[in-house]
Amino acid sequence: MDAPDALIVGGGPAGLAAAIALRMRGGRVIVADRERPPIDKPCGEGLMPEGVAALRSLGVWNDCAPAAAPFSGIRFTEDGRHADGRFIGAQGAGIRRIELHRRLVDRAAEAGVTMRWNETVRVGRGGVAELDGRKIAARWLIGADGRESAVRRATGFAAVAQSARRAGLRRHFAVPAWSDLVEVHWHDDGQAVVTPLPSGEI
Repeated sequence: MDAPDALIVGGGPAGLAAAIALRMRGGRVIVADRERPPIDKPCGEGLMPEGVAALRSLGVWNDCAPAAAPFSGIRFTEDGRHADGRFIGAQGAGIRRIELHRRLVDRAAEAGVTMRWNETVRVGRGGVAELDGRKIAARWLIGADGRESAVRRATGFAAVAQSARRAGLRRHFAVPAWSDLVEVHWHDDGQAVVTPLPSGEI
């Protein structure tokens, strides 16, 4: 594919969802990422109802139910106090990020997205992109490469000011969820998120 409609830099959930949506509208799409799937990273692993609905509309969520645990809202806690926000008319879903990524990759392949893994896109002035040493004359360049986006820097968009770096850690526990809510525990030093997952995990 020499002249795709869109070159998407970043093959995580955002990049793959954009690629699937474009293919469903007839666009020719390349997704490139320097990693190889399934791509994992620290993540709260909870999808809000709108996210579940979006994945369903993209054809990703049709058979996800066995791999996901429903939750009914969010609970914020601090110093022994809590505030609950329950969803109306829909549920969120807890699903391991690695499982979600597998399903997005499978759906993108089914939709006809061209995926280039273990490859780095170089973006020059004016948004001219090179993939594997070849210029890609795409109509649209989409940067789905995260907070420290190289695409954003190369195309001249201002980065969001950050006062401090953040660290994210994730761990799974073989403990059944004690609530049908995602819990967000606030503390001066950070926050801990507890998400229900299937198979008796959090």
